[in-house]
Amino acid sequence: MNLEIKKVNASGHFIIRYHNPFPTIISFNITIFKMIIIIGFIFAFLFINLLSESEHFQHSPDITEMISKDYLSSDEPVISPNGKKIIYFIRKVNWDRNSFEENCYLYNEKTRSTKILNKDMINSNVRWLDNKYAGYIRKGQIHIYDTVRKKPKKVFSVNGEIKAFEPFGNNGIIYLVDMKRGANSGIKYNFYGNIEHVEEDEEKAAICYIPNFRKSYALKIFDPGTEDLIQLPPGLTIKSFTTSAESNSIYLNCIPGNSHIYWKKNLAIRISIGPGPVKNFQRTLSRIPIPPHSEIVCTSPDGTSGLIRSWGKNPKIFNRDRLHIIDLSNKSEYTLSEDILSDLDRQPISIHWNPSGLFISYWDGTKIGLAVIRDRKILPILTNEKIFPRLRFSVSNNGDLSFVGGNRKNCFNIFMAKIDKSGNYSPLKKITKMDTASKQWDWGTSEIIKWESSDGILLEGILRKPSNFDPKRKYPLIFLVHGGPMWADLEFCEDKTELYYYPVLQFLKEDILIFKPNYRGSRGYGEFFTSAKTGMNMGLFSLWDLEGAISFLSKKGFIDRNRIGCMGWSHGGYISAFVATNSEMFRAVSVGGGTSDFGIYASNNEISCEVTRDFLGDNPLKRNTELYKATSPCGNITPFTAPTLIQHGEIDQVSPLHNAKELYRGLKENGVPVEFFIFKRMGHGISSPKQARALLTQNYVWFTHYLKGEKLDFLRLNRP
Repeated sequence: MNLEIKKVNASGHFIIRYHNPFPTIISFNITIFKMIIIIGFIFAFLFINLLSESEHFQHSPDITEMISKDYLSSDEPVISPNGKKIIYFIRKVNWDRNSFEENCYLYNEKTRSTKILNKDMINSNVRWLDNKYAGYIRKGQIHIYDTVRKKPKKVFSVNGEIKAFEPFGNNGIIYLVDMKRGANSGIKYNFYGNIEHVEEDEEKAAICYIPNFRKSYALKIFDPGTEDLIQLPPGLTIKSFTTSAESNSIYLNCIPGNSHIYWKKNLAIRISIGPGPVKNFQRTLSRIPIPPHSEIVCTSPDGTSGLIRSWGKNPKIFNRDRLHIIDLSNKSEYTLSEDILSDLDRQPISIHWNPSGLFISYWDGTKIGLAVIRDRKILPILTNEKIFPRLRFSVSNNGDLSFVGGNRKNCFNIFMAKIDKSGNYSPLKKITKMDTASKQWDWGTSEIIKWESSDGILLEGILRKPSNFDPKRKYPLIFLVHGGPMWADLEFCEDKTELYYYPVLQFLKEDILIFKPNYRGSRGYGEFFTSAKTGMNMGLFSLWDLEGAISFLSKKGFIDRNRIGCMGWSHGGYISAFVATNSEMFRAVSVGGGTSDFGIYASNNEISCEVTRDFLGDNPLKRNTELYKATSPCGNITPFTAPTLIQHGEIDQVSPLHNAKELYRGLKENGVPVEFFIFKRMGHGISSPKQARALLTQNYVWFTHYLKGEKLDFLRLNRP
């Protein structure tokens, strides 16, 4: 290798020549060096790509991770009148405080931004007062929030607990106050102490008016016991109300006493607000002659019509709501339309009537439908969308929609649908990213199954399967039975029951199939179907529905009939207890907050015997009858009853704890394997994340023991 300086060129620079005696070796070394660099780049690219792809690897979350997932806690995100802003709530878990906390968020469509409005706030009765101010109830008082300055504007404190409020005209608010005690209760309390006159204590409420929420005073329109104010007929109390600023009217739905006892017996009253000084305005009262067993839901934007909800001529708790339009323009004569839902024959859920139309959501099989009613005709909307609402929705004055939605493949998010001038909706726009943390979760797969019950009734349900499902294998199966019974399981991959009560994702990881049947009595299939679960065979109907599903799935060849379980909460708990005591098809069951004795249920819960009578068709306190034995799980306990896990809230007032205690004692006395857990300070549903963790873990341990042979150990902490 030589380096030679040849000469100096004309420009004054040296010309250097390089002589390489080993050109092949140098060229070969350079080639190897280049190859090493290229291979290094390839490996780096593959490594980075592998890291990126690892984000998409699915895993089954453990129970704590699942409970900790942020959850959209309100089914009805509230859209502003101009459709530019949406208020919604996210439930978060605080394990240190063992609490669920709700944060309030504001989405701004104009800036495409989301900001938190308030932390640890319980969502209640959120209403937009205009496009800037929103109100909500917190700890029984009205708070006004400035969504532009992002701070509270006013807090209205009153004696008593505010239950509901509605905007009224420009800057006005009408609100309902629970007075806790009637006019004479104070005297009784002061003299005799804290006692309750069962089903006879007065429930009194006041209606108040804030002419301008920017000022701090309120005017009482009706206050029980105040003689100088307008008074209702004796014995009535206010259950709910709606307003019409356009006609200067407030419509009250009143009942003759205790709301749990007389919920069917409604009387509609109109309060007309006349002219006069704002602190001394006129008030007149008149009765609206609507049918018995009905109520006024809302009024038209111009105040000339009202929407009446009725339970029919023979009201039962399972009846479908009827909706009628009433003419309110002629105060001397009221005319009522026919039921506008007669052709649809579906139970309405959420109802909104504003300048853009009359909108409803309704149960429809395994989905929730949306429709607008024009000229008393039902026009379904957003039918081409794959996403559908969880239950409710909100609508702006021009018809823009907002709701919590999802489907079998997508977790819940908040969606928005904008309407154009021709009345057509744009494709749904997702405005939250609630699925970020759970995108890598293994949700399994699901499909809709249709089958016939043992007595030939056509039914529908949702089958959840593991992602690696093999139709040639035989799997254990657990029924997850919804409560109600006037409810329905919907085809969502994410469900509150599965997040907080029953560990479906963990069961799928264990190769256990989950079947969610919409048994007769469920919503979404018409009134005949909903009312078909009554009388002597009320429990047997559900058993026949589940046995029909077992027979149908057995013919498919992928379930093991010797490893079938059943679990459910509330009425689902009742069905689980009933199939355990009346069938030998089930290897194990879990009874959550369920009824096991209709005599105990009717005489101890907060609802009157009338509800139980609707289902049984007779007085459930006649315990020495075939009706009692045929419908109550405790009436059929034998040593052959399936092993039973019982979970119940200590202060459950819907299905009192006595039900669980009697079931437990009956199973124990008959030698049936049983475990019984009482959740302290819990009512009919969970109130803390640790309660949820206990419920989920206990159910996981119970069913993996009886369906897969795992050890029965409820205290081991390292759970999936």
